[in-house]
Formats: sequence, C-alpha cells, structure tokens
Amino acid sequence: MTLPPLERVPPHVAAIADYGALARERLSDAAWAYFAGGAGDEWTLRENQAAFDRLPLRTRVLRDLSRATTRTSLLGSEFAAPILLAPVAFQRMAHSDGELATVLAAGATGLPMVVSTQASLDLETIAEQASAPLWFQLYIQPDRDFTEALVRRAERAGYRALVVTVDAPVNGMRHREQRASFALPPGVEAVNLKGMRGLPPRHPRPCCSAPRSRPPRRGGRRSTGCAP
Repeated sequence: MTLPPLERVPPHVAAIADYGALARERLSDAAWAYFAGGAGDEWTLRENQAAFDRLPLRTRVLRDLSRATTRTSLLGSEFAAPILLAPVAFQRMAHSDGELATVLAAGATGLPMVVSTQASLDLETIAEQASAPLWFQLYIQPDRDFTEALVRRAERAGYRALVVTVDAPVNGMRHREQRASFALPPGVEAVNLKGMRGLPPRHPRPCCSAPRSRPPRRGGRRSTGCAP
C-alpha cells in the first residue's frame, strides 16, 4: 500500500538522502524500480555512488570568506551552484505534476534543469513554467528528421543547451524492473516522441547480390563467395 503525496516537507528531512524512504513509501514497486534502479544487477550504479562518496572537499583555512559564493557560470549562463537537475524520464509516475514540480524546484534554487527526451510533459509546457535555465537531454532517434525537429522545438522554446546521450544505442537489461514487472501506467508516455516514425522492417540481407566465383577448392567444387 502506497501513501498519499506529502503536502509539506517533514521536519526530520535534513538531507537529500532522507527523501529516499519517503519516496519508497509513496511509489509503487514498479515505479520505485524504475527511478531507483540501474542497468543489469546495478554494479555500475553502486560503483558510481562509491566513487562520488570518495570525492573529498579541499579544506582551506585562514581565508577571507566575506565574498565567498557557490555561484558559477557555464555555457554563458550563471547558476547559483555547480549543480544541475539531471534528466529523469516519466516524472508523472512519481507525482501528477511531473516535470512541472521539478522545474518549480529548479527555479526556487536557481539551478538549471535538464529535461529528458522521454519527459511525460511537452517540452514547451515545461519551458513556459521555467524561471531557471533549461537544457534538453537528447536521445538521437533512428528517425533523423524527427530528431532534428525535436531539437528545433527545444531551441524555439528557449532551451539553452543540448545534453546528448551517446551510450544508449539499445535499451539495457534492467533486472530490478523485470522483477517488479515494470510497465508504464496508463496516461504516462514519452509525449515529445509522438509522431515519430518507427524503425523500418528488417529483411534478411541476401547472401550475395552478385555471386562471385572463387578459385576451385580441392575436389573440384567452386565457391560462390557466400558464407555457409
């Protein structure tokens, strides 16, 4: 049984990690598997977390901190801190507001939000509510014309940068999702991919379009050049 959404942040929440238990209580097993899981048996997920945990802060003492700030600039934009909200698909699985809630948080903190190609809301709708910079995460689709049109949509809507995913030519095995029988719930879909042409049907490639003779093999047989 899942709990209803929170109306306010509980007082015991002191750090980002504290949200995990609250989310688990409010998400279905399938949604939790999607948002919290990783590829395969999640070795890379664990290693990434461990690597991040090993990063130390460089301690400086006896310095003038009167003008210290976390602000930084990147690609012509200034941010409150060197932190970006990473692209997460299908956010309406977590809350009915979906990406609109996240873009609200981005504006409140002054941090850029990277919107997923597989967002559950139109990229223009998200941009209309944005008060912080938006970047667009792009999966290059087999339909190249559609991909270009998607980039142009993001450009017209005011997205300031593309974040191109290059390591996902195919969907990876996600064992946690499989065990949870994950499927998108009704009403949640990658709305920005509507209208994209599907992959063309695959046809067996002819072994040889024009057989070429090879020198005779022992025994007098000739090869057409085709693999067995």
